[in-house]
Amino acid sequence: SLTDKTTSARLRAALTFDRDVNALNFDIATINGVVYLVGEAQNEREERRVRYLASTIPTVLSVESYIHIPEP
Repeated sequence: SLTDKTTSARLRAALTFDRDVNALNFDIATINGVVYLVGEAQNEREERRVRYLASTIPTVLSVESYIHIPEP
């Protein structure tokens, strides 16, 4: 839907302009208000930040994270 596409675009922009996130490492899909995040975070802090940014968008009903965090 248009709302889902707009939600994904808003999140992509938020990730792109966030200094603590490498936006290129993440794929975003929004289906019926549920944001699915796929990718590899540099660390737990970055993964939490990506989930947080997704959750702040008003049209997001829930966030499903499939973000991998590599072992140190």
